[in-house]
Amino acid sequence: MANEENKTTVHAFWQAITANDEDALREVLAPDLVAYNQVGSAPQSREEHIQGILQWSQSFSANRFEIEEQICEGSTVVTRGVMRAVHSEDSFQGVPPSGIELAVPGITIERIADGRIAERHVCSDRLGLLQSLGILPAPQAGGESASGRDRAKIPVGAETDDRKSLEQMEDTVMNGEEQKAIARRYFHACQGNDQSTLKAVLSAELVAHHPGLAAPLNRDALLHMIDSFSEAFSAQEYTIEEQVAEGDTVASRVTWRATHSGPFQDVPATGRQIAVGGIAISRIQNGQIVERWLTMDQMGMLKQLGLVP
Repeated sequence: MANEENKTTVHAFWQAITANDEDALREVLAPDLVAYNQVGSAPQSREEHIQGILQWSQSFSANRFEIEEQICEGSTVVTRGVMRAVHSEDSFQGVPPSGIELAVPGITIERIADGRIAERHVCSDRLGLLQSLGILPAPQAGGESASGRDRAKIPVGAETDDRKSLEQMEDTVMNGEEQKAIARRYFHACQGNDQSTLKAVLSAELVAHHPGLAAPLNRDALLHMIDSFSEAFSAQEYTIEEQVAEGDTVASRVTWRATHSGPFQDVPATGRQIAVGGIAISRIQNGQIVERWLTMDQMGMLKQLGLVP
């Protein structure tokens, strides 16, 4: 029951944003809240965090967060979903109200204490947001994003359904620590571009969802992406800051550090050292990752490389 109660607390937070209810935000956020966004940014207090949320509501209407997945271990809840809004109220970063409907995917990690959110880690597609509003150039148009499996969205405020059937749960023979170890093995293999280990840990039927891509990647495409990054970035190091596991799913909050030592997006090597935060969610079956979702601070990465102001 504790897991479901903690998930409900996170639901209450998103309900408060949907209703633009400052009092409800103060009720669900602990007075000593610490909120973190991208790597290197200063943590926010409760007041700073609430003011940021209210400022967003001054520019955007019809705010709602569609929860696509939640996992909980102990007092920590990981939530994957999409923030939807309409840019209709006021200017945002110099752009007057445009009427553009936004869909910004993201993953958050909340730590619950005494029924309130005491700590938040937020990783959303800030780059995609700015591209949608025309503040930054948009990528070339592609096909519609597709999911490797159908997952019903959970409207904020609705009861949280257990989407794993009893049969699925019985098929999950690994415990949370084993799931976490598989995710760690994946990141260690990425660090050294160990393609043999990556092939062993990634299912041949893998579906990988990455920010900014119009459609999911299969295993071969993901392996190629990892190989391409290893050519552009040396001295790669993945630091796993935190892991949360429930059922067949594990979330990993990670900091990736590297040196830009080769061409990247037609930009010659700059020699710059970067540190990029991200949160990955992996679904594991039979000891292999069969589906992944990744949200990383692409905007912060491009800024550190000097590619955007």
